[in-house]
Amino acid sequence: MPRPSLKEIRSEQILIAYAKCIYQFGFEGATQEKIAKEAGVKRSIIRHYLGNREDMIGALIDYADQKFDEDVCELMQSLPELNRIDALIDILFDPRYASDENSAVMLQALVLVSGKYPEIGTRIVAWSNTLIDSVQSELRQTYPEASEDQIFQVAFGVVALCFNIDSFSQISIPQEWWSASKNAAYSLISTLN
Repeated sequence: MPRPSLKEIRSEQILIAYAKCIYQFGFEGATQEKIAKEAGVKRSIIRHYLGNREDMIGALIDYADQKFDEDVCELMQSLPELNRIDALIDILFDPRYASDENSAVMLQALVLVSGKYPEIGTRIVAWSNTLIDSVQSELRQTYPEASEDQIFQVAFGVVALCFNIDSFSQISIPQEWWSASKNAAYSLISTLN
């Protein structure tokens, strides 16, 4: 795999800074001056690598899209051959595997601007469906007798629980919350028996 170019490295650095600024100051408050300061670059570098505001929001969406797909693919490939559901639930509900700060902030920043850019909401739903589809696939293999409606409802519930607890990952929450979320996921899965 080739090493990332300086353009890729700088673009990622600026996009993460952009998401943090949207999260902290709002969409209109995420000025190029603030983004440059957060990214540790000169303001002229932002335009050079990412273009204007519209270009930047498009690049942020594309970057988040690629990152989410990579994360889901990596998650599914990391599952062992046996006991895949248990391994999946262990990963989804373990605070050590929670979204890193940059991913969590990026998603929250995109949700904040989705009112102005409806295509962002559409992409967020698509990302969620990617994970739901992956969980459904695993459940289908383990519970072949369950109906498609049951599989979808359980997969949706598991992903919703995961997103909920993950949204708290940047603050110190009690371990019991993680355990309760994991147990709730198992309760949902048990309905497929």
